[in-house]
Amino acid sequence: MALDVGVDEGAERQDRQSSLARVVQRAGDELRRQASQCSSWKARGRSRARGVRQDARMPFDQYHEPAHELPDETRTFARLCASLIEEAEAIGWYQQRLAVESDREARAIMRDAQGEEFKHFSMDLEYLLRRTPLWREIAEGILFQEGDIVEHGEEAEEEAVEEAAARGAPLVGGTSLGIGGLRGAAS
Repeated sequence: MALDVGVDEGAERQDRQSSLARVVQRAGDELRRQASQCSSWKARGRSRARGVRQDARMPFDQYHEPAHELPDETRTFARLCASLIEEAEAIGWYQQRLAVESDREARAIMRDAQGEEFKHFSMDLEYLLRRTPLWREIAEGILFQEGDIVEHGEEAEEEAVEEAAARGAPLVGGTSLGIGGLRGAAS
């Protein structure tokens, strides 16, 4: 009987890991999709006729604006966003490898490696959330909650944005002057 319980727990753990890997993969896909929509750097940094980069001061494609114009904090933030995407991709790749690998020892090694990638993903995410309080507030309303994920997301976003606006706090990006928070103030 104890063996059956262990097998059930192992299957449940693998189901949770598979579900988590799918969520992480979708997050990575969404981040890549959003990044590809930010194409302003292509018009400034590449020749349309030859597809060759013209601006030698932009050494990495992770920047959509000239790197020398970006503050250090923004460049670091962009690096961590890129790292988050890379970790999500690696988690998904390991999930695919695990799905087809029949060797038990190889699977154990891959599962361990996937766990390392998830740890790195989590650290990257935590770094970004610590520097973007509004995102953290929204994430706290979604992560580790029972129930409908989309509903939690909508509610968390609405509450976080309303509270930030009421405080006159800058919204995502940190460049708002908080003027929206003056609405309804006594003249």
